[in-house]
Parts: sequence; structure tokens; C-alpha cells
Amino acid sequence: MDALEAIYSRRSIRKFKPDVPEIRLVEEILEAGARAPSGGNCQPWRFIVITDKKTINLVTLFSPGFANHPTKPPLLLAVCSTQEGYGEGQTPRMKAMLDTYLAAENIAIAAVAKGLGTVMVSSFPEKEIKEILEVPENVDLALLIALGYPDIDGNSRATIRKPVESVSYKEKFGKPWG
Repeated sequence: MDALEAIYSRRSIRKFKPDVPEIRLVEEILEAGARAPSGGNCQPWRFIVITDKKTINLVTLFSPGFANHPTKPPLLLAVCSTQEGYGEGQTPRMKAMLDTYLAAENIAIAAVAKGLGTVMVSSFPEKEIKEILEVPENVDLALLIALGYPDIDGNSRATIRKPVESVSYKEKFGKPWG
């Protein structure tokens, strides 16, 4: 599968088969995340791979973003962000988080290319989840990514997207692209 096909095929998966993805696939997907670009090559991302059912149940119980999911994911990735190398203040934190989200997108695209599905969840109580996962205070918890084999019927469709002409401009904001 080429990159564009993976991007166009990606969708949020909320129902997973119970099988935990093979460690080799998870390593390849994490490697894709670790190859994301970052400001000053700081590489702020840190990934926690969670396969323990008890921990998954606890994390998803605390996270409203998992409330409408018909099945628990067989694997969760906690995507964390450090500010190491970015300097001090709010701007470095924002830059580190943006770079971390690039890594998360790489993970989602790589998962599709490997026959897996993901859903990114950002609605969770950070303090409680960090405590469960023993994330240090100086590290941000950016996202939770459910990862596994999709359990979907053949009629699953991608979310409708706005036409590129309606979100793209030429030279100046508001000036039509086409």
C-alpha cells in the first residue's frame, strides 16, 4: 500500500477484534512514529505500549473518549511528550506537543498500511491516566491511541471531508485556490 492509499484509507476504528497485534507489527508502527520530523530534531515523543487487559480497562474507564466504543482495544498506545531541548515556557511545550502529534499521525498511517486500525483519543483526565501509567510530572500525555485489527463490516466508509478547494487558498487567506 502506498502512502496516499494509507492516508485516504485511514479512519477512526472503534470496534476491534480481540487479537493483540504481533510485536513485530507494533515495533514497525512505533518506528514510523519515531521517524516523524521535530523542531531541532528534539524528538519529544515517548510511547507506552499497553497490552495488559486490566490496565486497558482502567484507562478506558477513566476516558470519556472511549465511552461509545463497542469493544475494548486489544492494545493502547499512550503518546507522551517531553520538552527536552525546546527551552522554557509555554511555546516550547506547544512545539513539543505539535511534533508529538506528527509522530501520532505517522503511527496511524503506518497502522493502516499494516492492516491495523486506530482511533486517537484526547478526552481523558490527564492527571489520573498519568498516575495509572506512572508518567512523570514533567511529561505531558498527548493522546491515547487504540490499536488493533479492525472488526468492521464491508460497508464501512471514510468520513466525508470538505473539498480541498474550500480549505485551501492562493497567496492570501480567503483568496480562492482554484
